[in-house]
Amino acid sequence: MSVKALKFLLLFLLPSSVLFGQETPDSLATIKTDEVSLNIREELDESQESLIAIQEFWRTQKSAKAIREGKEEVFQLALPLVVDSAAIGDTTLSIWELERWMESINSVKQLIKSYTVLIDNDVDTLRFYHDKLKGESEGWRLEEAAHSTDSALYFVWEEQISSIQAQLQKETKRVLDSINRLSESETELYELVQDLNETDNLLKTIHESDIYHVIRKDLPPLWSKEAREVSKYQLVGNWGMWWKEIRVYSKFSGHYFIRISLSILIATLILIFLKRYGRRHRWLNSAQRFKVLMAWLYLPLASAILITVFINRYIFMDGLDESVSKPGMLNKFESMMGYTAMMLIVWRNVASRLRGFLLFPLIFFVIDAFIISLLGVSFEGRVALLIETAAVFIGIGFIIRKLRRTHAVRTRKWYGPVIFLLVAIMGFEVVAAITIISGNFSLSRIMTFGSFYVLGMGIIIYFINLSIPRFFQALVSSPFGKRTHIVREFLGDNLRPITLLVQYYLLIIWLIGLANQLNFGQQILEFLKVIWNYRFDTGDISISVSSIVEFLIVLGIVYFVAQFLQVIVRDEVAGRLTKKKGLPMAYGVITKYVVFFVGFLAAASVLGIPLDRLSFVLGALGVGIGFGLQAVVGNFIAGIIILFERPMRVGDIIRIGTQEGEVKEIGARAVRIRLWEGAEVLVPNYDIMTKNVTNWTLNDSFRRIEAFFPVHPEAPIEDVLDIMRTTAQEIEGVVTEPAPVVQFKGVENSHASYRCLLWITEDILRIDSEFRTKVYEKLEEKGWNMKEVRVVLREKE
Repeated sequence: MSVKALKFLLLFLLPSSVLFGQETPDSLATIKTDEVSLNIREELDESQESLIAIQEFWRTQKSAKAIREGKEEVFQLALPLVVDSAAIGDTTLSIWELERWMESINSVKQLIKSYTVLIDNDVDTLRFYHDKLKGESEGWRLEEAAHSTDSALYFVWEEQISSIQAQLQKETKRVLDSINRLSESETELYELVQDLNETDNLLKTIHESDIYHVIRKDLPPLWSKEAREVSKYQLVGNWGMWWKEIRVYSKFSGHYFIRISLSILIATLILIFLKRYGRRHRWLNSAQRFKVLMAWLYLPLASAILITVFINRYIFMDGLDESVSKPGMLNKFESMMGYTAMMLIVWRNVASRLRGFLLFPLIFFVIDAFIISLLGVSFEGRVALLIETAAVFIGIGFIIRKLRRTHAVRTRKWYGPVIFLLVAIMGFEVVAAITIISGNFSLSRIMTFGSFYVLGMGIIIYFINLSIPRFFQALVSSPFGKRTHIVREFLGDNLRPITLLVQYYLLIIWLIGLANQLNFGQQILEFLKVIWNYRFDTGDISISVSSIVEFLIVLGIVYFVAQFLQVIVRDEVAGRLTKKKGLPMAYGVITKYVVFFVGFLAAASVLGIPLDRLSFVLGALGVGIGFGLQAVVGNFIAGIIILFERPMRVGDIIRIGTQEGEVKEIGARAVRIRLWEGAEVLVPNYDIMTKNVTNWTLNDSFRRIEAFFPVHPEAPIEDVLDIMRTTAQEIEGVVTEPAPVVQFKGVENSHASYRCLLWITEDILRIDSEFRTKVYEKLEEKGWNMKEVRVVLREKE
């Protein structure tokens, strides 16, 4: 009988004895045999799942494929960058080229770091599978030893167990080999990184030791024979190098251009939504409110490019796969996209007479970057740069000539600074041309890129500066701003300081970037560090410049927080709790003072002044106040008294001396009053408390107008009184209680005199003028007017 027939017979006989209920002496052994068979089947299934899992891992593994396909190219990029100290000591490369060399070394190290991260992840996974497969094999060996006495049962599963054991041993050996290969590759990459670090350290030593590298000659003069022998810089800065970086990068990331396409799709959808939203809401589409943003939305291409660069750089690259780092070429590619978008935006938003001023140097900046990338510092590259510099000089000269001949431009405020900027750029280009010819290539790069940086960043800062107030105006005018009273009030009161802070911040960024372009950034940074850490010692208190800056920053934050809380307390909290006029304003101002005082104490702790010493400082401040700041403190205390005693409130109509108007604001130092003529005056709080003030609306909002009319003596008295009474009732704003009073005063100087008293609540100038006009017109129709009209406005009794 064959082996297969014997296995089939055993499998049939074992369950059949149980099925037919035949009680044999071996029934207990049969049940035990079934349990063992079930356990073996479960263990076989578990081993099979482990094999399926490792097969899936082999199918989806990244690092082995990346190393296999890209390792050679990585070494092809890295090996030319690694040189010994003797070769570097004899180098004639310029400082600019040394910096590009170090930049390429860092780029290659980022690539290697990306590989090592992938390798480490896969090695950890392989070690996990190795331990698991090894444990499975050891388990089957122990299983075989445990059932060695039951040969008949184990004989049934022998073939399947042998197959599983063979597969486990095969996969275990494959995993171990893969771990060894990855470890060897990681060791080679680690040794390569060590060589790159040594070269990088040597380059940094040369770069830092050359103190006068900005003004020294680093290339032979252009007219000399040696200039033709300077070959193109092959190590970095050419498209072949960049293309290799892209190929290597794409092999282990594989999704860069897919992400670019997806970013453009997302940007396009965002723009479509914003444009449709802007068309439905005219507040957003108004050129006076948000001109810059809507102009960007009218340029889908430029806006899509900018949004694409942002999404791809800050979301996909940094958030999607942190183990992948981009080489330098991809950053340069995104920079080119940004420059293209900026040129399109300038072309769309700037008047035709200024496009040349903004676009001409910017275009040549891009051309300059391409020349450096393709030709380097070869003779041809230097000649091309010299021609490009001459073209920029001539082009800017024509732009200046055109601007000076345009009368509409010469009357603008920006005409003088623009001409000065263009002349400065022409001077930079002259210096750049001289340095290119003489061989000072580093200085020529500084001059060229510095001039273009001044212009390019000036354009960006101009657009941002133009957008800030319009953005806040659009926010206030938006449906959200109209529904949110707090936002509207807060931005209305603090728009100017916020705008100034942003403008100063942009100016500082521009100056820092200019210093970096001129190779003075490191020196300025070291100087600022010295100033930042400088300390003033006054007794037991030591104050540093950094703590003073932090103190001012905390005070600025406290100021805006206090302003915001004042609006909330005044309009939302106190405005709902009490309806008394002026009381919410008082609560809001007190809240601002309390928050500012607490914030000042917190800022003092940041400054390093203990609270017990702060009392001494406040005492000294009190002495100073006693001598020189009496008026300021008096006004402040008078303002507090006005807020609590409320002899006047915001919105009251008051008269101080000969000035009369509406109270607009009660501040810490003065009361702001808007006169009827439209002017606004500031009256010190101390003068309000010490001088006679007439408040027309202290207890109620009624004001009285008293008017006299000279009428012909033959006019019927009752008819004239009825005309004045009915006219007063027709005027909007005249109250019915108390009712208007009309009187006949008698005959004076050959005319009858009539008097009318009106009580109003608002808009005194409009009501007074309208009432007098209508009474005069009605009397004129009757022929009862006299040539002389005397009108007296008297104070309320």
